[in-house]
Amino acid sequence: MMLRAGLFAAGALFSTMAAVAAPPAGYQLVWQDDFKAPALDARKWLAYDKLRDSARLTPAAIAVGGGNLRISTYTANGVHYTGFLTTSGRYQPRFGYFEARIRFKNVFTISQGSRSYVGGMGC
Repeated sequence: MMLRAGLFAAGALFSTMAAVAAPPAGYQLVWQDDFKAPALDARKWLAYDKLRDSARLTPAAIAVGGGNLRISTYTANGVHYTGFLTTSGRYQPRFGYFEARIRFKNVFTISQGSRSYVGGMGC
């Protein structure tokens, strides 16, 4: 028996839009965001606005346009700001094939956002 899983496509995070490949054999597209809308789609994404550790998570650090999602990180008046997005409560797949195009600029470390958390992230 072949297990058919869903395909998650996050469009073009931080990158120039490229052609979207067809899903692999046995998979079908069930969710995607191509970031072509003039604003973040609140039906798909939740942008946090809260203090977390030493940074202020703010929707002001998130921009959408031209098929791209841009998440900025900056410091102003001694406060660190960044954007933080989740699909929690909107789309929460248990398994499947996930694909995204991502470009980082001046990155020293990254966090794998697709790992599993027991009890959530506390956000």
